[in-house]
Amino acid sequence: MLHTVPKLRRRHRKASTFFFSSHITESQGRVHAGIKLLQKKIVPGALHNSDERYDPPKCHAHTREAILQEIMDWIEDMDRQTRLLWLYGPAGAGKSAIEQTIAEWCYKMGFLAASFFFSRSVGGRNEKTFLITTIVDQLIVSIPEIREHVGDALYNNPSLPTRSLEAQMDALIVKPLEAAASSSIDGTDFMNPRPKVIVIDGLDECGDPESQRYILKVLMNALNNHSIPFSFILASRPEQHIREAFDGKLLSSITTRLVLDDKYHPDDDIRTFLQSKFRGIKDRHPSRAHLPPSWPSDEDVERLVQKSSGQFIYASTVIKFIDSHRHWPPDRLNIIFGLSPRGKTTPFAEMDSLYLHILMSASDNIETALEILAVLLFLHRQDLQFTPRFLESFLSLREGEVFTVLSDLHSIISLPSPVEENKPLRLFHASLGDFLTDLSRCGDAFFLDSGVCHRNIVNRIVKQLMSRTSGGYLRLSTIILLSIVCDSSHAFREATPPGGVPRTMLESDPRSRIPFKPLYL
Repeated sequence: MLHTVPKLRRRHRKASTFFFSSHITESQGRVHAGIKLLQKKIVPGALHNSDERYDPPKCHAHTREAILQEIMDWIEDMDRQTRLLWLYGPAGAGKSAIEQTIAEWCYKMGFLAASFFFSRSVGGRNEKTFLITTIVDQLIVSIPEIREHVGDALYNNPSLPTRSLEAQMDALIVKPLEAAASSSIDGTDFMNPRPKVIVIDGLDECGDPESQRYILKVLMNALNNHSIPFSFILASRPEQHIREAFDGKLLSSITTRLVLDDKYHPDDDIRTFLQSKFRGIKDRHPSRAHLPPSWPSDEDVERLVQKSSGQFIYASTVIKFIDSHRHWPPDRLNIIFGLSPRGKTTPFAEMDSLYLHILMSASDNIETALEILAVLLFLHRQDLQFTPRFLESFLSLREGEVFTVLSDLHSIISLPSPVEENKPLRLFHASLGDFLTDLSRCGDAFFLDSGVCHRNIVNRIVKQLMSRTSGGYLRLSTIILLSIVCDSSHAFREATPPGGVPRTMLESDPRSRIPFKPLYL
């Protein structure tokens, strides 16, 4: 018997080891199965370093330095009160390039926990369905402490990827973080050395406005109610529904806003970009030895800077068109300037697609919107303030109607808030006028014929002059109206005669048609 006891003990020890080993294997199998399920419900192309997005737009060297530094200062500020940074600006301002650059920097510095780049033209990246799952798939790598808990959650409930974003946030991010924290052996914060920055770009390119509002609600609840340890950097256009969401008290209280405006001197950055790119073209082009040393001239570069209106999309589109080894670069630049026929080339295809998408989003009010755009483009008077109130008076619109009509066009028109009605509207893109007056680019639906637009402006002027309200005053301020008339000879010359404007009106001095003589004339 004395010899049999050790054998029994050894057998028991072996059985315990086997049980423990098999338990680990089973647990690992559950986690593996759950993670495998997760990876069927992600969009790999949405990541900042995905192959699908190879060579994505990013900030050119020595440009955007001020805004990039401001974002990095926010990331590294341990005492800040906000957990979400909203970067916004008009269409083509370079938001995605900034987000890409920040994501790359954060990745190299060990700050980046996850990223998601929306794109309206790419399946999976143009909807909210895969946002949380794709972020979670990155979090289990950047924060390995939650991997087991995420895998278990998915193994136990394989339908989680089909649940609402709120349910996914709770089950796949909030609870795994809580479980990992409670499993910490020495009570230290396991997240302390882990990356905490999540970059989300192009929210306005995700599905419809309702989906975009919902994503903001999910992020807000996670930050406010669960105190998840992440900071989000989110970029979008300033669409009305997105602005309204950020204006809400709860979201506003946790958000830092950065707007891409003239504060960051975009013209200087665009000039630097163009000069660098033109040097590259002159260094690489097969006929570089024959390119004029003075090409392009400083005046050419400055003209492109002014046409860009502070938006990088115009400058980058021009460079892409000119940078062709199959064409003579000066000829391509002449096409851009309209000095040579375009032929079958489409130098502004990328911008045209952008403008068409934005204008189609305003289809319910597009006729009135185009009337407003026509006034902004064709009523030439430098000292005239195109305020909402002026436009409503000149076009006989109801008070406040300008804000309704242009609510979907904040990406191309700078519109003051309703409480700032004395501030003028302004086009973000000088090139928008080129697009709207070129039938081959914008199509019948959005085409603004110069002659017709000038005729309509003349009709508006005549109508205002010939009609008075019951109180004896013109609806539009008489002083403003007369200043327009006295400076409207260009509109009268350019107007197409048909349509109710007598030719004698077009040929004569408009001031002679004023049906009364105010004291100040």
